[in-house]
Amino acid sequence: MFNEWYPRDTSKKVRVSLRQRGTSGKHMGKPPYGYRCDPEDKDHWILDEEVAPVVKLIFDLCIDGKGPEQIARILEEKQILTAKALYAKRKKKPMPERPYHWGNQSIVGILERQEYTGCTCNFKTYSKSYKLKKRIPNEPENMFYLPDTQEAIVSQAQFDRVQELRKNKRRPVKAERQGLFSGLLFCADCGGKLHFATSKSFEGKQDHYVCNNYKSNRGTCTAHYIREDVLREIVLERIRTVNEYIRNDVDGFQEEWLQCRRID
Repeated sequence: MFNEWYPRDTSKKVRVSLRQRGTSGKHMGKPPYGYRCDPEDKDHWILDEEVAPVVKLIFDLCIDGKGPEQIARILEEKQILTAKALYAKRKKKPMPERPYHWGNQSIVGILERQEYTGCTCNFKTYSKSYKLKKRIPNEPENMFYLPDTQEAIVSQAQFDRVQELRKNKRRPVKAERQGLFSGLLFCADCGGKLHFATSKSFEGKQDHYVCNNYKSNRGTCTAHYIREDVLREIVLERIRTVNEYIRNDVDGFQEEWLQCRRID
C-alpha cells in the first residue's frame, strides 16, 4: 500500500509543477523545425533563420492548393534537408540515407503546429494515470494558449486558412472529375486515406481509389486499391439491406399495433 501511495503522491506533485510551468507561458517542449532556443534564455524561442523560410514556403504551398505529398516532392526537388538530416548535419552525425526525402506526416505536423503563429501552446496531450505511458490528445478547450511569445513565421489568418483547407480535403484531379467517396475512405492496413485516381483517358470502370501511403511504391504501404464501380455496388447493396431491415421492422411494429387495437 505504501509503495502505491508514494508514486501516486509524486505524480500529483509533478502534475502540479508542470501545470504551473505550462500556465506561466513557458514552452514545455523543444523548439519545432523553424525555431531554436535563445542562447540567452533557454525558455525563449527565436527564429532559425536558415529554415524558417522553409516553414513559410510549406504554408504558402498548402494555401496554393498543394497537398502534403505534392509539397514533399517540391521540397525534395529543391533539395531541402529534412529536419532529421539538418539535425545530423549540425551535430556532425551520420546523415540519413535519403536526406531530402520528406514524409507526408512531417509536412502535416508542420501545417498543424499552432506555435508558428508566435504563440505558446501547452498541454496538447495528457495521460489518464501515472501508471499509463500512453499520451492522449487533449481537447482544444483544455489546452493553454498564450499569444505573441515569439516571432511568428506565419500569420494567424494563414494558419486558420490552412486548417480550413485541410478539413476533409479532396484532392483535385486533372480529369476534372471528383470521386464520389473522395475524403471518406481509409486504408485498412496503415490507416492512410485512399485517394481518387482517374484520368481523361479512363473509362468509368477504371476509376479507382489507392492508398495515400503507397506513392507509386515510394511510400510505406502497398498498392491497396478498389475500383469505384465495385465500391458503389457494395455501398448500394448495404443501403438496400438496411432499408429492407427497417421496412420489415416497421411492418412488424404496425402488425403488433393492430393486434393490440383488436384486443382493446
